[in-house]
Amino acid sequence: MNPPPLPPAENPYATWHKKPAGMATGDGRARVVVTEVMNGARFRTLPWVASMVVVTLHRDLGEPRKFAPGEWPTADLLKTTLTTALLGWWGLPFGPIYTLLALFYLWQGGRDRTTEVLAGWIGEAEAKKVLLEAKAPVTPPVLWVCRGIILLPLIGFLALAMAMYQSLASGR
Repeated sequence: MNPPPLPPAENPYATWHKKPAGMATGDGRARVVVTEVMNGARFRTLPWVASMVVVTLHRDLGEPRKFAPGEWPTADLLKTTLTTALLGWWGLPFGPIYTLLALFYLWQGGRDRTTEVLAGWIGEAEAKKVLLEAKAPVTPPVLWVCRGIILLPLIGFLALAMAMYQSLASGR
C-alpha cells in the first residue's frame, strides 16, 4: 500500500534556490519580492546544532522564510539558540566547531539568505544591486535576549578552561 501524498508546501519560497518554471524576470511576483526586499524584508534561516558524544547534527530550521521589516522569528530564534547553546558542545570533534558557527549566525538573528533567494528569482548581479539599495532590517529587542543566552555558555566555557589550565599549571 502506498503512503498518501505529501501536502503542498505552504511556504511559497520552498524552491528558493531557483526561479519558478515559466516565470520571466519581469514577472509580477518577482517585482513584488524585489519591492519587499527594498523596503527591508529579508529571507532568513536559523541554524541549530545538537550533539551526542560522536554524533553532531547541524541543520537549518526549515527553508528560508521571508520576514517583513521589523518582523523576526522570535520563538524560533529563542528555540534554536537554547538548543544550540545547551546541546551543541557535546560532540567530538565537530560539536564545538559547528556550535560556534551556528552561534555566530544566531548572534546576527539567523543566516541571511536574501542574496540567494533573489539570485534565483532575478539573477545574481541584479540581486546584489537590489541589496545595495535596500533598506537595512531593524534589529528587535529579542535579539539581545538571544545574545545573552549565547554569551552565558561561552563565558562558562572560558571560566572552565581557565580553571583547568590553572589546575594543570599548579601541578594538582
